[in-house]
Amino acid sequence: MGPWLAEIQRTVAALNIRRVAPSFLSQGPEMAEYQDALEQLRLLARCYRDDSQGMTHFSSDDDEDSED
Repeated sequence: MGPWLAEIQRTVAALNIRRVAPSFLSQGPEMAEYQDALEQLRLLARCYRDDSQGMTHFSSDDDEDSED
């Protein structure tokens, strides 16, 4: 799931929303809110990153790893 979310975030971040859908920002969120949503999507993707052994790490796993 992590790679899928990360790909969505990268694809959307690469779009120039002002050029592709100019009415989106005038009728919806402000640019700061749009950027914040992209950041939240990036952070969500990191919560589901996959390590080299195929095990999924969730954000709570990171806290447990640092307790060694």
